[in-house]
Amino acid sequence: MMNSQISASKITVVEKRLNVLLVSIFVCQIILCIVMSVLSIREDARLYGTANYLSWGTYHPSAKNFIKIFMMFFIDYSSIIPISLVVSIEIVKLAQSYFIDFDKLMFCKRKDQGAVARNASLN
Repeated sequence: MMNSQISASKITVVEKRLNVLLVSIFVCQIILCIVMSVLSIREDARLYGTANYLSWGTYHPSAKNFIKIFMMFFIDYSSIIPISLVVSIEIVKLAQSYFIDFDKLMFCKRKDQGAVARNASLN
């Protein structure tokens, strides 16, 4: 059965590079959030030890506090990953397929037919 095999996913080189870049940016964002959370907890412990008006007792950092600070930094740094980049690449591919459809140099006189881009990832 020739058609029973799973076909390979067709993805462009630009999309592959974009996926790799987005994953690497996401990993950098996670590392940045972890570092900033640790530094924030360390600074809070230092401030609570020296500034008497801040503490009602001693400061005990906990996992719950670390997760809360991590999520705050993750939300703050969420603008690092440009979602608009993916959208703009799709718009560029759509415009390029439009230009392929209406390119006068891609017209075949023998068939009396121009080029037709049936797939936006063609280019």
